[in-house]
Amino acid sequence: MTGACAKPQPPPRSPAAVLEAPPPPAAPAPEVCYSREDAPTSQPGDVQKTDDPIHSIFVLDRDMLPELARRLDHPSGAQKHSSLDQAIVEMVARRHADAVKACYATLLAKTPGKAGTVTTRFLVGADGQVTRAHVAASTIDDPETEDCIGRDLCGWRFPALAAGHSLLLDYPFLLNPP
Repeated sequence: MTGACAKPQPPPRSPAAVLEAPPPPAAPAPEVCYSREDAPTSQPGDVQKTDDPIHSIFVLDRDMLPELARRLDHPSGAQKHSSLDQAIVEMVARRHADAVKACYATLLAKTPGKAGTVTTRFLVGADGQVTRAHVAASTIDDPETEDCIGRDLCGWRFPALAAGHSLLLDYPFLLNPP
């Protein structure tokens, strides 16, 4: 039925007039945690660990670190005077000792008797996750072992920070044959 009230139909589109949807935006590059070249640095709003034996910059998470609960509830004489923050760092490091030993075992397989120190610098985010890691100094002179330890740090998790954006830490690994 054609009549005066019928709406005119638009002309058909030519293939050249059809617009294609733009490609989706590229996914952002994943942030790299470990780097041989770029050392993490302190930023405004970062916190510093303290030497206080009672108070900490970390949220005191007894479930995450049961050994922390024992220290808080029944401190030894030495613990009453030593840094609680340093104790928490040591507790987390002990949890990852096997991974560091595995890195070192690879070196010992190549160079029996090799010993030295790998000093790392890493940034702990507000949520407790290590977000950046770097080997700051090393006396073992083995990039494979240094990189293995640096990459392992990226999986470390500390209790969340009580305040601040992040915490920059230096931690030495003393590597000696068994």
